Amino acid sequence: MNTLDNFLLDWGSTDSNRLLFFLFISFLLGIFGGFILWGMKLQNAESSLDEKNSIVKELSSKVEEMKALVRVSQEQYQSAMERKQEKNPTSATAVPDPEEKASKPTRLVIEKPKKQPAAKAQQTVEQLPAEDDLKKIVGVSAKIETLLHAAGILTYRQLSETGTDRLQEILEPTVKNYQKRNPASWSLQAALAHEGNWDELAKLQSQLMKDKG
Repeated sequence: MNTLDNFLLDWGSTDSNRLLFFLFISFLLGIFGGFILWGMKLQNAESSLDEKNSIVKELSSKVEEMKALVRVSQEQYQSAMERKQEKNPTSATAVPDPEEKASKPTRLVIEKPKKQPAAKAQQTVEQLPAEDDLKKIVGVSAKIETLLHAAGILTYRQLSETGTDRLQEILEPTVKNYQKRNPASWSLQAALAHEGNWDELAKLQSQLMKDKG
């Protein structure tokens, strides 16, 4: 045996030396195991980083695809608008020139009131006739005028268009001896009054008074 072998035999012959030896070996094993774990963690971190980088790259590619689609849509819309303007040049909106607009005089448009149709105006007049003084007709008293108004006869024209039979229906229920008032002459008197022919009406009424007397 050489000197180194003797030294190792002498050193390992005691319990304390053996304990130190085992502790030293355990320390070396611990360091070795720590290096192994650190390497595994580093490898996992690198793989995780690679996954994150791949996800980021994938998202970036999706964003680029969306941008490309937007550009294509804009180009298609612009080309469609250009084709439409080529087909209909007048459809393009012209921007008004403020100076040209200011130079043109402003016209004041006054709308004339619409004329009411003659037929409608006549109908309105017929619906709301003005009352005439029917007592100017010989034979018509205040009581008879009230009866005529109740029957819808308010004017000379209406009375001139009313026949003797209709007057009989109005007077007979309430007026006694209405025949003496000569209702057959009322339509003629009313027609003259409606036309404003008062002279002829006066002559006719004078003759009626003589015949009655």
